[in-house]
This record gives sequence, C-alpha cells and structure tokens, in this order.
Amino acid sequence: MGDLDEALASFDECAATAEPDSYMSISGAGYAAIAELLLGRPRACLARAHHTIQRSHRQGNDFSSLMLAKVAAAAFAELGRPRAAAAILGRTESSPVDQVVTDRLSAALRASLTQDDLDAERKRGADLDMDQLVDLVAANVD
Repeated sequence: MGDLDEALASFDECAATAEPDSYMSISGAGYAAIAELLLGRPRACLARAHHTIQRSHRQGNDFSSLMLAKVAAAAFAELGRPRAAAAILGRTESSPVDQVVTDRLSAALRASLTQDDLDAERKRGADLDMDQLVDLVAANVD
C-alpha cells in the first residue's frame, strides 16, 4: 500500500497548495477520496468525497460532483448502505470513474441487494436532480 499512501500525500498536497475551489484543488481532493477507498478506508473516503461534492456543486461543476458521488456510493456500499449506494448509482451511472471503484461498487451491491431492489433504487436515483443528489449523499454521511 506504500504507493497509494504516497499518492494520497501527493493528492493532499495538490489540494492544499492550489487555489481554493480551483479545478486542481477539487481534483486533488477527489483523487484523495478514491485513494482512501482503495486503501480500505471507506469512512475517510466518504468524508473527503462529501466535502468535495459540496464544493464542486456550489461552483456548478456537475462533472466532478457526479464522479465523486459515484465514489461516495462505493463507500456507502462498503459501509452497509446499499440502498443509498444504488440510488446514487442510478444518477451517476454514466459518470466516469476509475474502473476499480466501479467494480467494487458493483460487487458490493450484488452481494447486498436483490436485482429487483437494485433496479428500484437505481430508478429512484435516476430521477434525482443535482441538489437532491448532494442532499442524499449528505443524509448518509455519519
């Protein structure tokens, strides 16, 4: 895990030294959230993703908000919140994110929900607007 820990430190440095709420700051924070997930720390991932989703949403940066919501969904799934994860997936399905994150999310949801429940939650999430998506993430953060 040494490489991921080093990457996390680099992402943190990028986020800290860039102009606040700039693309570089949000990107660094977003990649730090992914690194936390891959290091097996879904709560830390979620804390970072939640904060960064709010920042990017305030700026109207839907691309980053959607990508990080998908990362948050993977963290929710790993924390035993598959319904929230599936609803978020319904809204973020086409959002690009690292394939490893997508694979982890899919595996966790298949293990936790029936196909009917998964389909219902994804359908519910597909109808969310960005404000509702941000609220759904916030409502599921510890």
